[in-house]
Amino acid sequence: MLKKDIPMQKEILTLLKNHGGNMEEEIVCKFLGITRSDIPWGYNIGWSRCQQQGGKFHLILSNNEDDV
Repeated sequence: MLKKDIPMQKEILTLLKNHGGNMEEEIVCKFLGITRSDIPWGYNIGWSRCQQQGGKFHLILSNNEDDV
């Protein structure tokens, strides 16, 4: 993850924490006005991208206490 992505990372983490730790990727993007390619990725980012039944992807909060 790049330094410029840190504010977006914090926004996504806050959004996930406020919605039970699990949100559909498409809804996260709508909330933040971004596309899925704008979502930062990297080691220890704070969430994972998981494909759910039906083919939709969700962002799921990790259990790392050091995130934000």
